[in-house]
Amino acid sequence: MIQDKDFVMRQVRQLSNLLSKLLLGKKEKDFEDLEEVLDTQSNDILGFYFDELSDLSIDEVLAEIHQRDKKYHHDLYELMGHIFYYKFKVKGEGTQNKKAKFFYEIWLKETQIYALTILNRIQELN
Repeated sequence: MIQDKDFVMRQVRQLSNLLSKLLLGKKEKDFEDLEEVLDTQSNDILGFYFDELSDLSIDEVLAEIHQRDKKYHHDLYELMGHIFYYKFKVKGEGTQNKKAKFFYEIWLKETQIYALTILNRIQELN
């Protein structure tokens, strides 16, 4: 039996995978459709549309994350890092690099995982 929490985690992981696709630069003909799916999933999971997230401060995003079950915090930290990195890298929104760096660093600290991809992104954000 699928529990609601498992469903939410699958959605979070699917959104992370979609962001990874977009960040890898695979410009497919349905790129606009991918961004629409990204926006919809962001709203379903987090309660904010993709563009609304960029207006939130780090403290506001942390408050939203901490309202959820603690076992999901790691995945949400990583997801927020991906979202803000995407906003900075692809959309050219300059202030998002600090948010992306913050969430990537907190993810590394909390999970204690050595992720070369994330470390490279942090270096790039500096």
